[in-house]
Amino acid sequence: KLALIEKAFEKIRQTASGLGITVRTEVLTAPSIAETLVSYANSNKVDLIVMSTRGRGDTRLMLGSVSIGVSQKALCPVILIK
Repeated sequence: KLALIEKAFEKIRQTASGLGITVRTEVLTAPSIAETLVSYANSNKVDLIVMSTRGRGDTRLMLGSVSIGVSQKALCPVILIK
C-alpha cells in the first residue's frame, strides 16, 4: 500500500511543480490520526491541509470524524473534499 501512496504523491508533486507550486508530502501513522495531523501541521508550520471527509480502510469512519477534528484544531486553513 505504501508504494501506491508514494506513486500517487509523486504524480501530485509533478503536477504541482509544473504549475509552479511546491508540495511536500508525508505519510503519518498513529493511533489518533486527527491529533497526529494537527500536531504535525502546527509543529511544521504547514500552510494548508487538504483532506477527504471520509476515511478509507478496513472500516469506514463516521463522516467527518477525523476531518472535523483536524479542521477545528489546526492553526492553518483546512480544505475538506467530499
